[in-house]
Formats: sequence, structure tokens, C-alpha cells
Amino acid sequence: MSRTKGSTKTGGRKKGTPNKRTVDTATKLEELKCDPITGMANIAELAMNGGDYHLAAHMYKELAQYIATIISTTD
Repeated sequence: MSRTKGSTKTGGRKKGTPNKRTVDTATKLEELKCDPITGMANIAELAMNGGDYHLAAHMYKELAQYIATIISTTD
């Protein structure tokens, strides 16, 4: 069945609804009391203090993606 021109209904999950794999991963991390954001921030800080700027830059780059996503979704 084809859609009517101009129709926006596509079915499926609503935008922003996490899929099963994402929910399962979040649940597992919670069970393990693991916060990957805090972990990356700790690694970045330790790397920066230890002079491992390559690792620090990588961690900060990864963390920046989360901030960029948050900022773009609130605009």
C-alpha cells in the first residue's frame, strides 16, 4: 500500500524511543554499576595529567559527542 502524497505517518517507533539492544545495554551497565561517561572522563583526566595527550584527546572527543548531541536536541 502506498502513502498519500504529503503523508508523514511512517509507523514503527517514535523518534527518540530506544531500541531493545540499547535498553538491554543500559540495563546491564546499571546492574554492573558501570557509568561509561564517568569512566571516560576519569581516563581523560588521568591521561592528560600523565602526558598521554593522544589518549586524553580521544576520550575528550568521545565525550564531546554526547554534549553536541544534547545541545542539538534542545535547540
